Amino acid sequence: MPENGVDFLDPRWRRRWRQALRESTELAHIGRWCHLGLVLGSPAGTRALRLERARIVEDAELPGPDWPERLELYGSQRAWAAFLAPVPPPFHNDLPALDRRQEDFEVRSGREVMVRHLRSPQLVFECARQVGRGV
Repeated sequence: MPENGVDFLDPRWRRRWRQALRESTELAHIGRWCHLGLVLGSPAGTRALRLERARIVEDAELPGPDWPERLELYGSQRAWAAFLAPVPPPFHNDLPALDRRQEDFEVRSGREVMVRHLRSPQLVFECARQVGRGV
């Protein structure tokens, strides 16, 4: 794991993340209607995750042409590390705050998707924070 503590490019980290997603009872309930592509980008690279019923069903470098609506997020490694920290600092705890208040993070596309599915992506990232806590 890099010094920033977060490496969504690392397959081992993503396996632990998928496990945390499977174990989330709230996500299992509200995620029944969540079908979206989540593209995570940083200077180190990009990961595209296709979620069906709020579970990662495909993990690729780039989204496929038949993927559902997508939310594309891009940030510096510092911004991702702060956002995915077990306890994020102020203005790093949710996507709208991070997008509005941090110059090194942006919602590149899919802002309307983010708003429509807001709680599901929040829970997806809360599960990522559990991985950082070692839960």
